[in-house]
Amino acid sequence: MGHYLHAIVGAPELLDRVAVRFPAAVVVPLSPALAMVPVPAELVDEIDAATRDASRGIKRADGLLHLCALEALLADLSCHGAVAYIETEYFGGRGEQG
Repeated sequence: MGHYLHAIVGAPELLDRVAVRFPAAVVVPLSPALAMVPVPAELVDEIDAATRDASRGIKRADGLLHLCALEALLADLSCHGAVAYIETEYFGGRGEQG
């Protein structure tokens, strides 16, 4: 059995900013004060296309697969409230998290 999660976590009104800018973003309520936006490849592609310069593509940053593409978005969101980016990948009891 496997487990795979890449997500942005924060207040629902903060994450609504992501959903307004990127069609692939879906805000999933976790509690009245907390929500997450899963980060599938389609969303990474949309964010990367919106923020890419000619010399940069998606690379691994500190072991986190999508962080380079999300860095500018997360920095912008953090100006408006607390936000976290999480990655977990497990299969058969072995895996990684960040």
